[in-house]
Amino acid sequence: MDLQTVLLILGILGTILFLVALVMSYKSWRWHTVLLVWLVFAASCVAIWMSVQTLKIHQSWRELLLVDDRERTGGKPIAGLIEKTESLRKQNHELEFGAEDGRGRITSYGIAQLELKLAVALLDRGRMWNDAAPLDFSDDVVTVQFDRPQTYRLESDLPVYAFSSEPFMKGGKYLGMFRVVEVTGNQATEDEQSAGGGEPLQAMLQPQWPLSQAERDMLRKSVEEGGFWILYDKMPVDQHLVFDRMEAADLDVEEDAFDAMDRVTRLRKILPERTVQEFIDDYQSAQPGHPPERIEELVEFLEDYPDEDAKARFVEGQNVWLPREGAEAGRTIAIRDSITGGTLEVEAIPAIGTLIDNEVVERIEEDGSPRYSRQLRDYAHLFRELYHERKRQDFEIAETVSKITEVQTLITDKQKVIDLFEKEKGRLARDQQQFVQDRKIIDQLVSQIRRKYTASNRRLVEIRDETIQLGKKLTEKQLNAVKEIDRRAPDPNATSGS
Repeated sequence: MDLQTVLLILGILGTILFLVALVMSYKSWRWHTVLLVWLVFAASCVAIWMSVQTLKIHQSWRELLLVDDRERTGGKPIAGLIEKTESLRKQNHELEFGAEDGRGRITSYGIAQLELKLAVALLDRGRMWNDAAPLDFSDDVVTVQFDRPQTYRLESDLPVYAFSSEPFMKGGKYLGMFRVVEVTGNQATEDEQSAGGGEPLQAMLQPQWPLSQAERDMLRKSVEEGGFWILYDKMPVDQHLVFDRMEAADLDVEEDAFDAMDRVTRLRKILPERTVQEFIDDYQSAQPGHPPERIEELVEFLEDYPDEDAKARFVEGQNVWLPREGAEAGRTIAIRDSITGGTLEVEAIPAIGTLIDNEVVERIEEDGSPRYSRQLRDYAHLFRELYHERKRQDFEIAETVSKITEVQTLITDKQKVIDLFEKEKGRLARDQQQFVQDRKIIDQLVSQIRRKYTASNRRLVEIRDETIQLGKKLTEKQLNAVKEIDRRAPDPNATSGS
C-alpha cells in the first residue's frame, strides 16, 4: 500500500469522525457556530488537498530534475532534467569550443576551431571560379566564359592562377598566372537572384608574364580542345598529406585496381621519378640518408613553455612533433600537434636534446618517431622565381644573340679583310715567284760577275806584278842611266876646287 492510499483512507476516516462530532454537537451549539466549524473544516480540507498536490508536484519535479532519485526497481539513478540539461550544455559547449581532456588539451575540434580552420583553408586556397570555358586566344589574351553563376565576383586587374580541370593523369596541368583585364556579362552570384538573364559572364585574361612559344601552343591547344579551366586568386598551397586523399579518378584506374595499390605505387604513378622519393618518405620513419634538419620527433611537454609573455606557447602534457635540431632565431617553422592535427608557426626553438636536458620535454616512444618531414614548396614563389629566371635568361639570350650578331658582323668584316689579304697573298705569291725567277737571273748574273771579278782580280794581280817588274826594270835602267851620266860628266865639286 502506497503513501497516497494511506493518506486517502485517513482523510475519509477524519471526515466521518468530524461529521459524527458535528451531528452530536448540534443540540448544544448554535447554528452559526456549526456553520463556522464546518467552513473551517472545509477550508482545512482544501488546504490539505492543495498541500498534497504541492507535494505531489514537488515530487514530480524532483523526479524530473534531481539525479539522486532512484528507480523503484533496480535502484539505478534516474537522469533528471538537471543532469540532462547540464549534459546538453556541456555537449553544446564542446560542439562550439571543442572537447578537452583532464589537462585542458583540446581533443576534438568544435565549431570555433573548425571555423578557424575553414578560414585558414579559405585563406590558403583563396577564391575559386569553376567551369571557365576558354573561347578564344589571340594576341596573348584568353577569353573565358562562365555559363553558370559563380560563388565570387570577378574584378578587373585581379591576378588569377589557371588550371585545367582534367585530372593530372588525363593531361591536367598548371596553365599560368593571368590578370583579368576586362569583365563583361551577368555578374550575379549563386547567392543572388539573376537580374533577368543577360549575357553570360565573360572575362579576358592576359598573361602576367611574357609567354614562351611552348606556353602559347599549350594555351592554343586548350582552347581548341574546349576543356574547362579552374581559376584561383591564390596559388594552392603545398601540404604534407595532400596525396593521401587521392581517388581512383585521380589515377585514371578502376576502383579495384586503386584499392590494390599501396601508397608508394600510387605516388610513383602520379609523380615524376626525380621528386617522388621525398613524397614517399614524407612523414615516414627517418632513414640514415635523410637531412638532419628535416627530422622530427614526437615529444610531450612536461611544463608550460616558454614563459607567459612569449607568443608561441606549449602547455604541459601537450604532444608535439618538434624538429630534432630546433630552429634558429629568425627562422620560422610549422609545428604539428599530434592530438588535434593543428599547426603552429613558431620561431627560435631549441634542439630537442637541449629541451630534454632542461627537463622541458620527454620523448614519446611511438611507431614512426623520429620521422622525415619534407620541405614544403611555395609554388607561387617558385613560379615567380622561374619567370624571373626565364626573364633573366631571355635578357642573357638577347645579349648573347646581340654579341653573336656583332661577332658575326666582325667575322664578316674580317672575312672581307681576309679575302683582301688572300688576294694580296696571291699577288705576293706571284711576286714571289717572279722574285724567285729574278733572283735566279740575278744569281746567274752575280755568278758571272763574280767569275769576271775573280778574273779581273787575277788580271789585276798579274798587271800589278807586271807593273812591279816593269818598275823594277825602269828603276834599274834609271840607275844605270845615272851611273852612265856620272861616268860621262865630270864631278862639279872637283872642278870648282881646283
